[in-house]
Amino acid sequence: MTYVWLVEEFGPEGNSTGRYMLDMGSLAITCDVYAARRLRRQMSAGFRALDMKEKHGGDWRAVEHGFDDSKTQEFECLGEPRLCDNPRGCACPEAKP
Repeated sequence: MTYVWLVEEFGPEGNSTGRYMLDMGSLAITCDVYAARRLRRQMSAGFRALDMKEKHGGDWRAVEHGFDDSKTQEFECLGEPRLCDNPRGCACPEAKP
């Protein structure tokens, strides 16, 4: 199980709306949790949540999610997150072994 931080929108009752930040550059929205931008640090996700709130309104929060490793490692890790072409987010470890 791999745990990452996502930026997720919540409704007035405090329940998830099922919308997530897709891209840090355009601050686009996705309803596919597997396509959502994965962040390694809570602080980074918190800052992006503020950006999403400013652009889209609503209640955006940094939320830790767990993903089954057997389902997320569909793409070969190139050892460089910026080169990753996995639409579900980079699954590369933080440091090369």
